[in-house]
Amino acid sequence: MKMMDMKKKIIIFTSSGGGGHEAAAKAIDGYLKNDYQIEHTYIFSHVLVPLDLISHITFGKANGEKFYNWLICKKYLRLLNMFARLGKWVFSISKNSVRRHIKNYLTINRPDLIISVIPYVNDGILTAAQELAIPFILIPTDLDATNFISNLDTSKHKGFWLISSFNDQAIKEIIMDVRIPESQLLVGGFPVRTSFFTSKDTRAIKKEHSIPEDKPVLFMLMGAAGSDVMYDFTQELNNISFPLHLILILGRNGQLRPKLEALIAQSKFLTATIFDVTDLIADLMAVSDLCIIKSGSVSVSETIYSNLPILLDATGPILKWEQFNHTFVKKHGFGECIPSYADIVPLVKKFLKDTHKYAQMKMKLIDFEKKNLEDTLRQLLNDILG
Repeated sequence: MKMMDMKKKIIIFTSSGGGGHEAAAKAIDGYLKNDYQIEHTYIFSHVLVPLDLISHITFGKANGEKFYNWLICKKYLRLLNMFARLGKWVFSISKNSVRRHIKNYLTINRPDLIISVIPYVNDGILTAAQELAIPFILIPTDLDATNFISNLDTSKHKGFWLISSFNDQAIKEIIMDVRIPESQLLVGGFPVRTSFFTSKDTRAIKKEHSIPEDKPVLFMLMGAAGSDVMYDFTQELNNISFPLHLILILGRNGQLRPKLEALIAQSKFLTATIFDVTDLIADLMAVSDLCIIKSGSVSVSETIYSNLPILLDATGPILKWEQFNHTFVKKHGFGECIPSYADIVPLVKKFLKDTHKYAQMKMKLIDFEKKNLEDTLRQLLNDILG
């Protein structure tokens, strides 16, 4: 018998909408792949494709996840909030069909355990898992888990567990709305890659990527899908009055690169290192002094694990499920929000030049408890699967 056949099989339900679900799934894969057979399943574009409105409208040329990513890239967030509400409604009224499709998929593929990092359809996964007696672990990738726990009835499936990210009362109150038994609710850490827990040679990282030693470093990431707003932010930073090096992560929006390079070339004080999609986020955050990010929970959590002070983009509409993150960051003293483009330069200057305030933020980040999800999962899986 092959070694792969001897390993317990785990299916991770994920999505390519945005980038957080894929990042979480890859992180979990990294924790477990040596000991378990891991399969990633894009549940919306694979298992539930018959319910995809965008796929029907475009005759299969596009799907809901691609449309979602396009809206993010263009920062059409009001429309995206409406699209998300529509999707949630469709899955809610189609819950029997959702359950049937998921159960059929699980019956064919028959995993030993299911992990979900996606929203909206976990009630269907839970019901199918219960009917097939398959253990099910839900790991929300939003700090506000509302979209992950809607319509969940956990009382009927003793093989269900939810792992939340941080020991925060507001996070817990949202989750407890569905009355999950205490024994099935764990505070176990956020699914960040193992590289966030390894020590870093910051001098070597800077040298490898041509990041200067004598300048403060500002890290900027607008999600894995990328956003055109990065150009607007960089244009505002052109007005900075002191030397500053930018680390710009374009994600899947690589067409911005020539425009950004031309903009940086004109600047008196700015220099930049530009990446498209990269697995070096932990290294690059480790050598940064400050970050500007969109308010997705994965990016926010990665900065927290990196002890990196945060400026959240609030220059336009905010996705409903990300509004919590703005409150969370400010409540814990990890950073502030950018209400308008005119505030970018003053806030960056305030953070980097006010050494007392900066030191306070760093200490709050350092002191905040950050559990390693790998440890939590390994212990739980050992109890469940042996």
